[in-house]
Amino acid sequence: MPGRAPLDERRKFPRATVHVHVQFYSLDGKHGGPPLLGITRDISAGGLAIEIPSFFATENLMPPEGSQVLVRFTLPDVPKAFKIPSRVVWTWNPPPTGMGVEFLSISEQDRKLIAEFVEQYYQQSP
Repeated sequence: MPGRAPLDERRKFPRATVHVHVQFYSLDGKHGGPPLLGITRDISAGGLAIEIPSFFATENLMPPEGSQVLVRFTLPDVPKAFKIPSRVVWTWNPPPTGMGVEFLSISEQDRKLIAEFVEQYYQQSP
């Protein structure tokens, strides 16, 4: 679309391409039971992009856009397990299958820890 800034320039928070395991649970009550599992494709202080096994999509387990999930993850060298209510803002399918989530209720301390992690990632990148 003419006149639009590239996606990276429109983002509110810088992103780092980091692959960590993530668990997510439905907060809408639609997908009860054990957590669904995925691996982050990237992370920012505002949310995550998560790649998930295509099985979840074929079995209709992937949360739809707009649904609320609780994401749980840890970051390398960060002594904290994050547990953050989030909203699914986009999904993609066919494989690789995944979704993007926006953090809804995150403490300033957690947001700062994630932002510092992303900043260190860029300082260590060649």
